[in-house]
Amino acid sequence: MRVIIVCGLFALLQWSFTSPLKLKDGNVEPIPAESAWVKSEVATWMGSYNTWYKIDKKTLILKVSYNKKKWKNTQGNAVWQDNHGKWLFISGNKLMCSDNGKHWTEITNKTWQDMNGTWYRFDSEWNLWEVKL
Repeated sequence: MRVIIVCGLFALLQWSFTSPLKLKDGNVEPIPAESAWVKSEVATWMGSYNTWYKIDKKTLILKVSYNKKKWKNTQGNAVWQDNHGKWLFISGNKLMCSDNGKHWTEITNKTWQDMNGTWYRFDSEWNLWEVKL
């Protein structure tokens, strides 16, 4: 009986490592190995519908623009979408994501891809970094 239980536990453990890629920390794709993180020069990223975002690091309020010239503060818990259609927003000094807007998960490494597929992340002081290939 113990042998069956041990074999069953081993099979479950093996399956967990070989099963399809699952949502972990909000990210589904690996960051390319040959990439390098650099601090963003403009500190903006693209959301859906040709909308641009940036963050006020002191207040953690998102600013939104449709032309990257005129910026407006967003109201309340403003959200944006990544290139996989997941919703993201900042709450309680955390970057959160959701597939449906109801169940939210923290992205502990504060990393996501914008609509063009560029990888971004916030550091602990909410500076924006991006991947350069």
